Amino acid sequence: MRYRYHFARLHDSARFILILLTVAAPAQAQPQVDPATEARFRFGPLFFTPTIGISQLGIDSNVFNEAGVQQRDWTASVSPAVRGGLRFGVARLTGGAAVDFVYYKEFKDQQSVNQRHDVQLEVLLARLRPFAGVDFIMTRTRPDEQIDVRARRTEPVVRVGTDIKLTSLTTITLVARHHSVSFREGEKFLGQELRRTLNRRSDAFAGSVRFSLTPLTTFVLLAEAERSRFEFTELRDSNSVLISPGFEFSPDALLKGTAYAGFRRFHALTPGVPDFSGAIAAVSLSATALGTTRLDMRLERDVAYSLEVPTPYYVSTGGGVTVTQQVFGPFDVQGTVNGQRLVFRALDSVQVVLGSTRVDRVTIVGGGVGYRVGQTGRLGITVEYAERSSSTFPDRSYNRTRVFSSFTYGFK
Repeated sequence: MRYRYHFARLHDSARFILILLTVAAPAQAQPQVDPATEARFRFGPLFFTPTIGISQLGIDSNVFNEAGVQQRDWTASVSPAVRGGLRFGVARLTGGAAVDFVYYKEFKDQQSVNQRHDVQLEVLLARLRPFAGVDFIMTRTRPDEQIDVRARRTEPVVRVGTDIKLTSLTTITLVARHHSVSFREGEKFLGQELRRTLNRRSDAFAGSVRFSLTPLTTFVLLAEAERSRFEFTELRDSNSVLISPGFEFSPDALLKGTAYAGFRRFHALTPGVPDFSGAIAAVSLSATALGTTRLDMRLERDVAYSLEVPTPYYVSTGGGVTVTQQVFGPFDVQGTVNGQRLVFRALDSVQVVLGSTRVDRVTIVGGGVGYRVGQTGRLGITVEYAERSSSTFPDRSYNRTRVFSSFTYGFK
């Protein structure tokens, strides 16, 4: 009965979303970009673009993010990837594969091979574009800023949906999505087995209305209803609804990227777990001035699940700014500042004992020089300093310095 009740509530939220999207005022919609036109290599209906990257080649002064005695090591990551597709009739198959080979000189147990794959099948009809896709991640990395162990996990995502072209200028998108997170048995941090508290599955219904304000600027109204269920800890089960208007800017515009800001209602199903209602954001923008100065901006705010049972989730607010200035010829200098604030929400009974709210902060500053190789390549050397502080657990604080080089090339 409990499951059917909450599933019915989720469908009520989904129906609300569909009604909202149906009555939204139509306008111009940004035309979709054919990925084949952006590909480096094309052979008839087949197209693809390979890339290669070498990153983090250098010294990490605190491999394990330890507060006390720090251990350093030489490390490097090599990341080959390819994206492409195949067009046949009215259908198009697109996807990509990327692998990160992570190396440590002394701490061999920290080495890993991380994989990311995605594939999507689309049927390109006149008014409809039904699609189905799968994303798959198999990795051994730190899941987030609160967990310092490199943990093995898999994250498959399955989605089905369709674009509905109402007019030549207006498009509605409807999507159903299933996402699961599974940590490998035996992966632990601070004595807590990660799978016991973080293994979960999430089902979501989402929709959006897209219309363009100018040929380079698209307004999007996004709505989503999601239900999350945990494998071992039902205390964390939740339903949530978000409404998020935003803008998408064409790669040809002076201001590029996406900017969304909206509202999420996060409802915990277990009494004693506090709810969250508040602003969320997902902003990723870049701009270039006079052809020599590039500014990259990022802002994120949303709810995320915590490792510790007494604090089931936290509200993460973070962002950063990177400035890249061309000095002369192919040489440039770069500076970056990033920050993140994690506000943990405790069980009502635990909050009474704690008395104050746990807040963790992470700050990263860095800078370096780079050398451009052709149109898509860059060789860089970076110095980066990071630190984390915690209002409740001082032993979780750390600082870290890294000096590393990186190289990327896109075969454009």
